[in-house]
This record gives sequence, C-alpha cells and structure tokens, in this order.
Amino acid sequence: MTEVQERLESAKNIIIAGIFEPHSENMGEKRENDRCDVMKVLSGIYPLTPQPERIMRLSKYDGKKTRPLKV
Repeated sequence: MTEVQERLESAKNIIIAGIFEPHSENMGEKRENDRCDVMKVLSGIYPLTPQPERIMRLSKYDGKKTRPLKV
C-alpha cells in the first residue's frame, strides 16, 4: 500500500533542467531565486499555475554543472 501511495505522490512531480543555479552562500536567496525561475517557466506554459508545494535541487552541488529542479 505504501508503494502505491508513493507512486501517486511522485506522479505529481516535475523535473526542470537547465535553470541557472546562483553561486550565493545564502540558502534563502537561492530558494527564492529558484522559486521565481520555476514560476516563470510554469506560468509561460499555463498562466493559472498554482504555487508549488516544494522545490528542491537534485544531486550534490558542483559549481561546474547546473542541477535539475524537482517541483
């Protein structure tokens, strides 16, 4: 049962690649920047997009690569 529930929850996720990751030390600033960039992309697709519940970067930080976002 938990596997079915996890699959239903993960079906709502989207992965966005190619959004520039700022090199700031302030985590709040990074998160706000990611939120704004995600909303720009999603609003361009569908103007009535609701605010995402959670936005997170995938994988470990590497200054040479841009990590994808899980929304």
